[in-house]
Amino acid sequence: MNINKSIIKFCSACGSKLEAPVKSGKPVKCEKCPKTSYLDPKVAVGGVIINSSKQLLLVKRNIEPNIGKWSFPSGFVDSGEIIEEALKRETLEETGIKISVGQLIGTYSTKNEQIVFIAYLANTKSEEITINQEIQDADFFDFENLPHLAFAHDDEIIQKTKKILDGKTEHEPSKEIFNISLLQKRGIEAEVLIPLIRNLEKEIGKELAHQLARNAIKEIAEKQGKDFSSMIQRDDLDGFQSIQETWSGAGTDIIYEILESNKNEFNFNVTKCRFAEMYKQLGAEDLGYILSCGRDFSLSSGYSENIHLDRTKTIMEGASFCDFRYRKN
Repeated sequence: MNINKSIIKFCSACGSKLEAPVKSGKPVKCEKCPKTSYLDPKVAVGGVIINSSKQLLLVKRNIEPNIGKWSFPSGFVDSGEIIEEALKRETLEETGIKISVGQLIGTYSTKNEQIVFIAYLANTKSEEITINQEIQDADFFDFENLPHLAFAHDDEIIQKTKKILDGKTEHEPSKEIFNISLLQKRGIEAEVLIPLIRNLEKEIGKELAHQLARNAIKEIAEKQGKDFSSMIQRDDLDGFQSIQETWSGAGTDIIYEILESNKNEFNFNVTKCRFAEMYKQLGAEDLGYILSCGRDFSLSSGYSENIHLDRTKTIMEGASFCDFRYRKN
């Protein structure tokens, strides 16, 4: 999608014809109302999806550009949608296959193109393919026998994937690599969600916009907690602590001190949080609490209704540390 061929001729707020059409990413202010129009890039996500036989899932495109050529399952991220959830949705819609999303491989863009493409490594949770009208075909391929791929960045993504997988006995990315990428994932989410929420603030007011964001994050985090409980087949506090244990793979992004850990209590303080630093740099501390800190309560309630979190302060809100106090009801 060439950005120089994309133009906006009318104001999206009042419908007036713009004095100069919006193109090439340059904003234009409407002469009839306060609205400023932008030609923003579109965010697309695709997956290097690997099955239990270490084969790669590819789809044959049924739409332009590059109709009839093979590429990764992919699609556009809907407004307000979490990127990983968009990849799961697109893969299921195109192939009928359920996946688990792992490490971020990279982000890719081309000058004067309107699309920013985000690639993730993922694994199949099912392998029976169902073709829909968006694609001509889908199949699993050995890495040594791949067809010619549709886009210029596809080969680069394949080569990076091979480096990630090289020397590993399992096709699943290592836990350390997965957790190191968490801050990067939150950064990508922030780049998509912060402008969306700011625009909603202007359209429907800050209070309602923030409430909608809280509701969406609550639903996502509760599902994550429920899925984690189902995966480990536990809903007790000892099992829940293993969620916190994965933070150790984040290096110095999160530094914490455990105060109490037993079957009835799990208390710790976070003394450094690069997630808070990131949202501060983005000028969005108020949204940082909603998009990051707010997940913690819903994650624990989704994991088990018998686990309760008390927290009175966070670094995101300006405190020197975050006080996490989990207890069994």
